[in-house]
Amino acid sequence: MASCKKPDIDEMERNEDFEGLNKALQHNDETIRMKAVHSLYYLAQTRRGNHSSILYLNKALEDSSEEVRSHAAATLSLLAQIGIGDSSSISYLKNALGDNHWIVREYAARTLGHLAVWGIVDDSCISHLNRALQESDKGSTVRKGVTFALKELARKGVGDKSSIPHLNNTLKDIYAPIRKEAALALSVLALIGIEDESSIPLLKKALKDGDTHVRSAAKEALNNILMMQNSTILRMLNLITMHRKMDLPENPLGSAVLMIQRGQRSEAEKFLREFVSKIPSNWKPIEESSDSVKIAFWDPDEFLAYKAYQKAKNITKKVVWVTPSYSKAFYLLGFIAVERGDWDNAIKYIEYGLKLEPDHPTLLCEKAMILSRTGRHEKAYEVFMKALDSRSWVSSKLRARALRGAGVALIDLKRLNEAEELLKKSLKLEPENEVAKNELTYIEHLRSGGVPTNKYDLTSDKKEGKKEQ
Repeated sequence: MASCKKPDIDEMERNEDFEGLNKALQHNDETIRMKAVHSLYYLAQTRRGNHSSILYLNKALEDSSEEVRSHAAATLSLLAQIGIGDSSSISYLKNALGDNHWIVREYAARTLGHLAVWGIVDDSCISHLNRALQESDKGSTVRKGVTFALKELARKGVGDKSSIPHLNNTLKDIYAPIRKEAALALSVLALIGIEDESSIPLLKKALKDGDTHVRSAAKEALNNILMMQNSTILRMLNLITMHRKMDLPENPLGSAVLMIQRGQRSEAEKFLREFVSKIPSNWKPIEESSDSVKIAFWDPDEFLAYKAYQKAKNITKKVVWVTPSYSKAFYLLGFIAVERGDWDNAIKYIEYGLKLEPDHPTLLCEKAMILSRTGRHEKAYEVFMKALDSRSWVSSKLRARALRGAGVALIDLKRLNEAEELLKKSLKLEPENEVAKNELTYIEHLRSGGVPTNKYDLTSDKKEGKKEQ
């Protein structure tokens, strides 16, 4: 009878037995498969994932059980957010965009967007995303996921004019956050040379929208479309495209990022250690002269944030994107150490990065996250707040992350009113962020007399001490 015993999924979850959970995803018993995918989802929520699960989660997108498919898609989305994912998922995700269950379609789209953030892109996704956007009902969260994916693909230089009619139509959605995402997608598409005059009257109408975020996004999109039509930012477009297509020898960190995405963390660590051992003694992240500024940007978001800052301040200096960024190399070493739970080396590497670039908000946020994970919540709060305004051109995405992190630290410090205020501020920058929404729900749970728990934790910061009493 022992051989017929069902796998103990709860024990596998406690022991982080990914191999066992992966095998359980293939079990003939649907109940076992559901429990396994629930456990992988929970582990992913607390930034505990393993690249080996990707193949099994891909297959789970084709499971006969709607619940298994839904949780598989949501888990792939969470893993992609923390850099665990690869191109093997793309064909499965494209098929999942046609699933009969809206949750599967929404998270398939979101996963494609999160993979794009890490540079895993495929332009064949565009037609599938367009179809999903066209076929989804107004107000559907599927439309929110699809517009997010189209926006993030465009940030990496991947887009097509065929998306514009669908995005134009989405500007009329009944749900304000979806209208905002559609406007932002049109804005980023314009920056890579994909725009159409048909968007202009709809965006002008959106300038009178009842939601301030929609109005702001519409204004940004109009400005970008008009600027592109006047050919005033073509050099910026060329720089983005050049960076995206850059060969690895010119940007050696690209190979390390790919290793991490593929789960080859030991290889990436070896590569990065050798890489940082050869830092030129005179390297600086920013070098400015009378007519130009050279910056070792980490990604296109950072580049675009700096260009927006230049425009706002009427700065006319030529911007040159140089590679590599040695501070980012130390960040990647810290990221690998965090994945292993090696807090001593994680903080060491982040501090090395901060010595090179003391004001980089991503380094500061990562340091604060490590402090939080090791129980130093007061210090974590201080560092998150420092990251918020560490430089004049912090992107809204990073500002939102800093506010969320500071809010979580305040929850751990039992300063719930202050935490609520910061989390609500973060939602003004990223209105649909699930982490912030869950933390606000957790605050209500505590105020109603609930005991501390990890149930509401969707952040990458596993809360110390939040266990059922």
